[in-house]
Amino acid sequence: MKKTCAALLTAVLLSSSALAAETLTPYAATLKERAAKGDMAAAYNLALCFHDGKDCKQDDAEAAKWLKIAADKGDVQAINNLAAFYHEGMGVKQDDNQALMWYRAGASHGSAEAEYNLGTFYANGYGMKPDPAMAMKWYERAAKQGLLNAQMDLAHAYMQGTSPDYENAYFWLAVAAKQDDEAAKFRDRVGKTLTAEQFATQQKRVQEFRAVQESETYDVRRGAYP
Repeated sequence: MKKTCAALLTAVLLSSSALAAETLTPYAATLKERAAKGDMAAAYNLALCFHDGKDCKQDDAEAAKWLKIAADKGDVQAINNLAAFYHEGMGVKQDDNQALMWYRAGASHGSAEAEYNLGTFYANGYGMKPDPAMAMKWYERAAKQGLLNAQMDLAHAYMQGTSPDYENAYFWLAVAAKQDDEAAKFRDRVGKTLTAEQFATQQKRVQEFRAVQESETYDVRRGAYP
């Protein structure tokens, strides 16, 4: 009887293994093979397959596993997504300290998305006490790289508190207006609060900022010339 049970158990395990293999399309199977050999791009794309449930069975734990493999090799997209997984508790235990660690890693690679998310963490106090000054620091780094959400949130931050800074708010709204019609509307409203001299000064700043952004020598990681 024991031998029969053992035989049945073996059959079930083999069947489950075969079923798991069948859940991968040829594309996902190829990604898995390449990822197992150290291809971080393949590992990242395999993680997306598991997260989206395309080309394989949806499984966020597997997605997190392959994101970690790619992130450990320095894939910036994997780093940012792994941070988001920890923040949301997708496929891993929710842990904002881990999310912070990975967003900092992404920021060290010059990722505007990581910088923006660090700003959001400091602004909202995820895994720490809220720190508006640090939030603005990271928003500004991402904003200088052209990230619209960072530009908008930075402008909004300048308008908060008992002593709002409408000049800097106008500047970032004017920069964001190149990408977003709503930003242009807010820019025009804030612009009405400025004196003619302040308005002219900020217009000049915007022109200079755009010239720097378009320069081939601009270093996005430092937000400045080399």
